[in-house]
Amino acid sequence: MKLHRTLFLCSLTAMLSMGACTSEDPLNENKKQEEQPKETETQPEETGGEILRLEGSGTQKVKLLLPRIAPERSRQMGRTDISETEYKEIATFTQSLVKRLKTEKEKFNSIYDWIRKNIKYELGDNRPYAVFKNKQAVCQGYADLLKVMCHTQHISAFVTNGFLNMGRVWGGHAWNYVRVDGKWIVADPTNGPVYDIDETEKYEKDLIPQSLDGVLFSDDDFEYGLIEEMLAATNVKQTQKKRLTVPDHISGIEVTCFNPQSAIPGQVEEIVLGKRIQSLGGETSMGLLHYGTMLTDLIISKDNPHLENYKGAVYPKKGKKTNIPLYIPGKVKRVELKPIKFVDKNLITRHNGLEELIFAEGTEEINDYAIENCPNLRTIWIPASLKQRGEKAFYGCHPSLIVKTGKP
Repeated sequence: MKLHRTLFLCSLTAMLSMGACTSEDPLNENKKQEEQPKETETQPEETGGEILRLEGSGTQKVKLLLPRIAPERSRQMGRTDISETEYKEIATFTQSLVKRLKTEKEKFNSIYDWIRKNIKYELGDNRPYAVFKNKQAVCQGYADLLKVMCHTQHISAFVTNGFLNMGRVWGGHAWNYVRVDGKWIVADPTNGPVYDIDETEKYEKDLIPQSLDGVLFSDDDFEYGLIEEMLAATNVKQTQKKRLTVPDHISGIEVTCFNPQSAIPGQVEEIVLGKRIQSLGGETSMGLLHYGTMLTDLIISKDNPHLENYKGAVYPKKGKKTNIPLYIPGKVKRVELKPIKFVDKNLITRHNGLEELIFAEGTEEINDYAIENCPNLRTIWIPASLKQRGEKAFYGCHPSLIVKTGKP
């Protein structure tokens, strides 16, 4: 199909504001009680077998992943917000729509054509049931409804979030990967085009996937998904273990990111990351900042070329900000920073565990709100090299905060 002349995009807000499944979700398998996991090793084990590395564009990575995902994983609700009652009503309607059709292709085409003809592009409630009833949505609503209607017919489908790039037209977007008669296709119900997944030359530059909704893989301790084009450990399962290790791979595919999207169980104190972990997520999407508040340590393998531990914090080894901490575990009490010549606002913020902070020699300027809302921070050491400090450089700290010059 050719690209529809009118192009619609999701706003970035719509792309990121997807609801979680309700407790009545009939297809969500994330709520099953897990068995007691086995003990983990201190460092991830190398198996000696070949490990698949996701490389190339986001499109190429998704194309590599999809055939390796168990069929039941592609029929989960993931982050789509729908109740059992709502699902059943949509299922009844969809069945009436396709009741005389036999093949998955015929059923998919019927569902797709109905969405294209009946849903109007307009801001509103993007939950699939609301879209089904109100007949309006932006791209997230189109994609979620297509997924739900496909699932009612046992047709595998994922929602993907990413970007639409059509030259002057650029923005956040949502669309689908659907498995029809054993073959994956790329479907953009908002704008109309449908492609065979192997026809990458037709859509790769236009549809740029960043994530797939839902759990793609799972083991005893973690669940895994695609976030920011990386296969990431996205959830930590309930456990009684105090230390967990993120493996180097899952189902033979390299795990390159640790970015939890839900609370880490309170029993877990330490998490070990091996040499293959490249990222903890982007600056605005790092789940550890919200869900890692109970950790005492995030241990980085010494042979990791991307990340490192330094005196209480985790730092990047590459790039322009190797002296800026990425993450400080929530229960760390003492941090000694690397030299930072000019310290801007929000270097450390909303850290409830921190009690003592040491700025390194070579620091010359600390701006207002550099350290903010750290209520238990009682002692800060500043170096002799410091030339300027904002009046509100240390804001929202302990009422009895003491600022000392020198080293402890």
